[in-house]
Amino acid sequence: LHVLGASTDPVQEVLRLESNTAPQQAFINSGTGAKWFFAVTANDTFKVSFDGTGAVEARFRQNGDLVLRGVLMQNSDRRNKRNIKEIDAVDVLNKVAELPVSTWEYKSTEGVMHMGPMAQDFHDVFGLGRSPTNISSIDTGGVALAAIKGLKQEKDDEFSRLQVETASLAAENAE
Repeated sequence: LHVLGASTDPVQEVLRLESNTAPQQAFINSGTGAKWFFAVTANDTFKVSFDGTGAVEARFRQNGDLVLRGVLMQNSDRRNKRNIKEIDAVDVLNKVAELPVSTWEYKSTEGVMHMGPMAQDFHDVFGLGRSPTNISSIDTGGVALAAIKGLKQEKDDEFSRLQVETASLAAENAE
């Protein structure tokens, strides 16, 4: 255990585990025997694993990638939300149509291509999220679902218009 004293630096190291091999720390529930391991691998990836699964549950790579064995779940419980407002799905669809989308690669992972909007453009168009330099997957998912609803609404409106027009033409033909 390595404890440092007071510092003017707001980030203080209060615990350090050092090893000249891949260091690992275990958290064990002595009541159930459940064991979680936190380790730094030989290639300096931080991993989290649960004893008995034979797998790594999460990996944090040096380039910022987070790889999960399971699914990423974000809290979306109605009970944890406020200021809930309905959206105009067609308006969202129109904004998506104007949003620049491109392919690109991160500087830290050369040769690995991605597709999507730039965070600044997404923030300017939708005003969502905490920062203009990050995009939350819950926001991209919400925008995509709203745009799909907008497409359906436009299709339904067009179908209704064509039914009225067809009925009118049929009536004219009958005369």
